[in-house]
Amino acid sequence: YQRRVHGDINIEKMQRVAMLLKNAQPIDRLQARQFYSSGKSLPPVLAKGEVPVPVFKSDEYDDLASKLAEHKNEFSKAIVSSSMKEKYFQLIPFFLESKFKKKNFIMKMDLYPSSEFLLFHYLKPDGLFSTFIESKNIIPVTPFDYRETHRRFWRKHPPFIDLDMIYADITTKEFMIYDKYGNWFKEGVNHPALSLEKHYNEIKWFDSFYAAYLQSCLLYTS
Repeated sequence: YQRRVHGDINIEKMQRVAMLLKNAQPIDRLQARQFYSSGKSLPPVLAKGEVPVPVFKSDEYDDLASKLAEHKNEFSKAIVSSSMKEKYFQLIPFFLESKFKKKNFIMKMDLYPSSEFLLFHYLKPDGLFSTFIESKNIIPVTPFDYRETHRRFWRKHPPFIDLDMIYADITTKEFMIYDKYGNWFKEGVNHPALSLEKHYNEIKWFDSFYAAYLQSCLLYTS
């Protein structure tokens, strides 16, 4: 799974792999079509005309987005012709894990502070999708806690996965994983809307993610 990919790619084979690993929710597909297709209405959070504050963007995002536009949203053609091709194939074990533990590989993240929403653009086996999540529901996660939730599903991650910058949605228990070589923007990271005081409550986090696990530990030690 960690080997480098060179040369021409069999697009039909890649499509079969994508179909096998496909795990996107219908709402995500709808939002993705709205975002990348002209003439469609955008999600309500953007209708206010609020200017987003950039938080994160991977080096490959712009190129992949332009390839999608060039190939009229045909993902198989766009991904193999983009600078994201090699990383995409290294992420296949990650995509497999996401079938059992909800998580997304984030390529771009913007903050809408007045509306209190975050817009995530994330990569799946069959496309680049986008979704809005209320910023109050996003919390930082430690590497230890991330590994603990995976347990037997844990596989070795590609070297570009950043285990020091992990977030999670407390409502869906879904992890947001980033590229360690991507760009974090100070104006977004340091924005008061994303302060630790607002988004980090260790007791609440453990109650929501680890209730059963902590209970078993207490029974074992009692």
